[in-house]
Amino acid sequence: MDKPKNPVLASRSLLPRVLPLALASWASVLPAGAQERVLRECEAPCLIRAERVITFGEKTGPGYVGTPIGVVERSDGTWVLADREDQNRLKVFGADGSFLRSVGRAGDGPGEFRTINHLGLLDGDTIEVYDLGGLRIQRFGPRFEPGSITRVPEFHAASMARTTDGRRVVNAVVALPSGIGLPLHLLSEDGQILASFGSEPPIEDLRASHRRHFSLTPRETAWATPHTEYRLEEWSWEGRRLRTLVRNAPWLTRDGDLLLSPDGVPNPWVRAIREDREGRLWVVALVPGTDWESGVGPQEQFTGEVLTGINNMERAFDTIIEVIDPDSGRILGSQRLSMPVQGFVDDGRVYAVEITPIGDYRISVWELKLP
Repeated sequence: MDKPKNPVLASRSLLPRVLPLALASWASVLPAGAQERVLRECEAPCLIRAERVITFGEKTGPGYVGTPIGVVERSDGTWVLADREDQNRLKVFGADGSFLRSVGRAGDGPGEFRTINHLGLLDGDTIEVYDLGGLRIQRFGPRFEPGSITRVPEFHAASMARTTDGRRVVNAVVALPSGIGLPLHLLSEDGQILASFGSEPPIEDLRASHRRHFSLTPRETAWATPHTEYRLEEWSWEGRRLRTLVRNAPWLTRDGDLLLSPDGVPNPWVRAIREDREGRLWVVALVPGTDWESGVGPQEQFTGEVLTGINNMERAFDTIIEVIDPDSGRILGSQRLSMPVQGFVDDGRVYAVEITPIGDYRISVWELKLP
């Protein structure tokens, strides 16, 4: 029997045939005159207070950390995180930040991982882990005992979020005719694609970025934004763009689609968004740091070629965090922080990368409050 084609590769050949049909069907579901609003600047006082909660990371050994993938806090005060230094195990830290244990190892069996790419906390302190390399989702009980496993379609999801009823939304490139050119996909509990949405019209060139940061809402919708612009769109899971919020932010002006501009300056980018329980939108953007030159330098590639790249992310980037009232279109708070925030722990808390003077990584959690 012939080996099935990789759907991501197959999608390149499918696109010329199915895109005209996708465009035609797309036009039929979009609401006429979907609301688009330019955000208004915040009114004083509009600063956001940031207070350090905890810091993780040992100098050596199994408690050493790298760039974080996800951080969650369990009900007993312990913390679980995954990082890109070691993507085949979870790391558990105590309420005081001390390293307690690791969970998992490299492999394909229960409790084993190839490449962890998402970490979530469910009811009852159940941990949910998306193993990108293994194309599956594993769950672990309160004592980290391996639980159920869900296989996902043969695509690599850049990010994932779980709905309250057990379905999931992922950001990925897929090969189904109904999903080609669309960046977001709703999956059933058993991992099947139910719907696709997130771009108007569908993205024609698959080499262009499909990357979207997104946040689910209680309304069976999702806020989504490209990482290259401050444009927040609310989409229904049926594929309707309901409203758009745009921000004329000069500090998010980019020069190209790469990490560095042609002049070697770090390009700003939107890093994460979240709708909180009060319906406010929190936006995290990375911008060139005040001392960005010290974070950029030569990097030798595996080919032997030397290129300019990011050597120290903490020096190369600062963070701008903003809070938005989507109903009024007003910015409620804005704050610049001198470290690169990577994502949200939960409402009002984010995690960031910090680097010691000798180059060791630390992961810190910060609580954010409006005045």
